[in-house]
Amino acid sequence: MPRTSDLHSRWQRESEELHALMPWARARLDALFPVPDVPRHHPFDMEVFDRVLKVGLFDGSTRQELAALECGRGVRLCAPDGDPELWLPLAMLFAFVTAADDGVAEQGSSLHEIGLTADRILRRQQGPRPDQSATARCFDVVREQIEKLDATGCLPLVADQVAASLRSMARQQRYLREDRLPDPSAYLALRQDGNSIGPMIALHQWVTGGPVDLLLRETASLVSLISGLDNDILGAPKDLACANQFDLCNFVFVLAAHHEIPLTAALRSAVTVVEAYAYRLHSLVEEVERTEPGFSPLRRQMRATAGWAAGTHVFFRTAGRYTEADSINALHGAQSL
Repeated sequence: MPRTSDLHSRWQRESEELHALMPWARARLDALFPVPDVPRHHPFDMEVFDRVLKVGLFDGSTRQELAALECGRGVRLCAPDGDPELWLPLAMLFAFVTAADDGVAEQGSSLHEIGLTADRILRRQQGPRPDQSATARCFDVVREQIEKLDATGCLPLVADQVAASLRSMARQQRYLREDRLPDPSAYLALRQDGNSIGPMIALHQWVTGGPVDLLLRETASLVSLISGLDNDILGAPKDLACANQFDLCNFVFVLAAHHEIPLTAALRSAVTVVEAYAYRLHSLVEEVERTEPGFSPLRRQMRATAGWAAGTHVFFRTAGRYTEADSINALHGAQSL
């Protein structure tokens, strides 16, 4: 397979065709997911913006990036049945995995070191926090809120998911340091096993209905995969436009490189893959709805899990981090806080 840097130069010449096909791709993906009934603005959004700045995951130099992230609105889209007591730990987890993925969390520390700090706090039974880092302060908030929700039983599961997300980031970095992309199977495994929304889904599942069984874990893994590929497709033009080849770790580019096909053909294939996975998700939810009684915790948990696919899709389509026009509005709003 050619080097990633060489592919980037070649694909730049296909950017116009890729852009021209994006309205078709967005329409096909929009048809897969219901739109959550969530207001654009909520007082919680300003609260979590301030909390994330306070713990130091983002700082004055990355304030605009945090504003464009809109992590408060993101979790409201994905957990519209929740309230600020649930939204806060979800949003702090969201901000953490984004900061880690963007390389702005704990600059000078490795993902492994960051992960050890998070893991110690999530799994500890008692005793002081291990250090005064931004990661430690963030996970102090996460753990404190989980304790308030009387959901400490989910802490090992959330810790496992945080570790998986960080391992996935490290694997992506390793591929690109080696100036290559994974093959499609390896990339799908990477997306499924360590997608950044995994910790939030695990917490939401537990709070919604208690212990998480194998079906729920498998469904969460499927939702993580759908969300990750959805993000790849919607973000492909933006990733291609970036000068940084690290943005090429994207399913569209993986397919194009592995099969030696144009980007437009890869985009069509990627959309078809997401449609197949979304059909599988809808079938699983419908089967539980059909077989479980109306009061069943599993019904609530499956609906909550599926909601992350719909919520993240709307988020990717509208949040300032992903859309230039909304980014300007989000940054303006944040600067007035």
